Amino acid sequence: MMNDPEHWLVAKPVARGRHGMVVSQHKVAASIGAGVLADGGNAIDAAIAAAFALQAVEPWMSGLAACGLGLVARPGEAPVVIDFSGQAPAEIDPALLTPDPDGKRTFLGMAQAADGRNVEGASSVVVPGIVAGLAALHEHGASESWARLLEPAIERVAAGMTVDWHTTLAIALAAAPLSADPGCRALFLPDGWPPQPGATLDFGVQADTLATLAKDGPGAFYDGPIGAAWVEDLQAAGSTIQPSDLSAYRPRTGPAATAELFGHGLALALENSGGPRLATALKAMEGGSVEPDAPGPDFYAATVDALRAANAAQAKWLTTGDGGSTTHLNVVDRDGCVVALTFTLLNRFGAKHRSAATGILGNDGMAWFDIEPGSRRTLAPRAWAHSNMCPTIILRENEPVAAIGASGGNQIVPALTQVAAFILAYGMEAGAAIHQPRINVSPAGAITADLDLPIPVLRQLADLGPITLSQRTVFPRPFASPAAIVRTPDGEWTGCPDLSYPRAAAAVPD
Repeated sequence: MMNDPEHWLVAKPVARGRHGMVVSQHKVAASIGAGVLADGGNAIDAAIAAAFALQAVEPWMSGLAACGLGLVARPGEAPVVIDFSGQAPAEIDPALLTPDPDGKRTFLGMAQAADGRNVEGASSVVVPGIVAGLAALHEHGASESWARLLEPAIERVAAGMTVDWHTTLAIALAAAPLSADPGCRALFLPDGWPPQPGATLDFGVQADTLATLAKDGPGAFYDGPIGAAWVEDLQAAGSTIQPSDLSAYRPRTGPAATAELFGHGLALALENSGGPRLATALKAMEGGSVEPDAPGPDFYAATVDALRAANAAQAKWLTTGDGGSTTHLNVVDRDGCVVALTFTLLNRFGAKHRSAATGILGNDGMAWFDIEPGSRRTLAPRAWAHSNMCPTIILRENEPVAAIGASGGNQIVPALTQVAAFILAYGMEAGAAIHQPRINVSPAGAITADLDLPIPVLRQLADLGPITLSQRTVFPRPFASPAAIVRTPDGEWTGCPDLSYPRAAAAVPD
């Protein structure tokens, strides 16, 4: 066990309501989404508005170059998945296929390309899907216009970002690579240093980009002036992405993957997500011997066994690292429609390349791919990225009763396995499920345990191998950052965000 870990008492308010709710890793997005619901919009409207607004408050993981996965479920209808994962360009830079001569590995544990070209800079950018993904979501039943849903994001970006201590920390952690890019340096290090709390970051042309996207629609990004200007900047900095790569991009939509577990249905994303691993782990949990009334030593021991089995079953997809800077949204509206969205620029600040013409901060999605041959993740033209993102909707008798998701790389599935089990096996509402202490089991099988777990649980875990005790801290985060919306038996919705994101919040419409 780790010696002398920190010990905090951390809690988040639990939201309750019957007419809708938004849970986000940032309270501004939650508030904007709840405002859309209050004005008569539905869950799809609220999710789109909140997702676009996040780039104004957490730009290190949100923006027009993000990639991700989404689920929509309505009472009595089959759940739908929208896969807007990153896609490799048609032309692959040969330098990306040349491993670093010193054997360096990426933050995901795979071979790093020479000069780090698959983890930083324009060469690490893949074709992003969030604009197309949110457009596809809009087509699945939005009641507000595309332009109207972009208004909150445009207003926030135009006003600039007020720095808080968490922003200062995020920028400081990436200050060296940010300083190497003129666009990133101008926005995030305006005086050559990480900005102090209270300062305002000026997003510049980014507001104009969003205004064009609102006026001209998603095509402005994939077939129009936004994409053309962005690609020109990328190519000037060493990317092989062509305008044709953008115009060829299509999100993959269709029936969600499903599983029947604990007497409920689960709607999941497809094979290139964490969904199959989550279903495998929960199936093992369902068949395990655990305490009937509350999670105890047997529950956590069964969790270790289930996650180790799921890791083995999905080993072909797993990486060894836990990198990533992801965000997640859950939304429910007055009619019981539920949306779960997870998206990311991948690593903190993505490629650390910011387009001068558009203000778009690129993803570093090339790091999702393996530059060495023979892997399921091997980099190839127009290949789709695989990630650990795992938005999940729980259904009872074909009605959505919960939405969960998380950020945290390889830690996502372990967290959601436990949160889902807390809801399914123990009937916990959102607040109890999120506040309940958890463990993490790495791809190698190593155990990290929340030091708030009872001593009998920790002793049981110690019998399964060495464990590290840790607090749910802001940095470094030893566990994933889950969020949940859960309906109670009497029809009330409860919502709770992650505990370790300072600005995470759940909001209900006025």
